[in-house]
Amino acid sequence: MHCMLDLETFDIAPTSLIWQIGAVAFDEDGIHKEFQCIIKIDDFMMQNFSISASTFNWWLQQTEAIKMMANANQSLDDALYKFETFYDSIDGHELWGNGSDFDNVILANAYKVRGFNLPWSYGLNRCFRTIKNSHPKINIPFIGTRHSALDDARYQAEYLIKLNRYSNLNML
Repeated sequence: MHCMLDLETFDIAPTSLIWQIGAVAFDEDGIHKEFQCIIKIDDFMMQNFSISASTFNWWLQQTEAIKMMANANQSLDDALYKFETFYDSIDGHELWGNGSDFDNVILANAYKVRGFNLPWSYGLNRCFRTIKNSHPKINIPFIGTRHSALDDARYQAEYLIKLNRYSNLNML
């Protein structure tokens, strides 16, 4: 089973502060299981992770994001533990992220900063963006709320499943 990961963060650096983790378990037949955590930001996290003023201000303009932030109830440690449990429960193999230097890297940094072991092997990191951009003639419309980590993870997984089918990539 593959895992598509999406994060929403307050920076684009590997040290970024994470506030949403979304993931789906999928294979060539579709999405089978979903995961989402909305993380409550506290002072400790703000001292240990980076925040970009421009990214933070951009988020303040996103109405749906503000509503989600107001309902955040998970600590980062709980979110990391729950993601590990999700990943283990799907017998996770490849961990796909949208960019070779974004989702997987930022989540790995959070595990390191908090002193936890990674639930996946570094050799299982995969880049959805690279595969997507290798097939520019295929375009799949987005369904859901953009910049909702779970909706983005769903979209990316569905996109990859369709790319796999239509391009005979045999990656799933």
